Amino acid sequence: MGKKAKHVKADIDSEENRQLVIEADFYARKCGLTRDEAIKIIISAKRRFEGRPGKKDRGR
Repeated sequence: MGKKAKHVKADIDSEENRQLVIEADFYARKCGLTRDEAIKIIISAKRRFEGRPGKKDRGR
């Protein structure tokens, strides 16, 4: 038998973290990932998205 993936204990005290875990659970089920993998993907996508200027901020 294979080893089970270790889950990082999610701190779901704050509403933002709770929403992240809910979104990660949904994304993990849809894509066949673990919760931890989904959380890493979501966090990296949010960082990438927050770093880009919006359409109004491009100075056109």
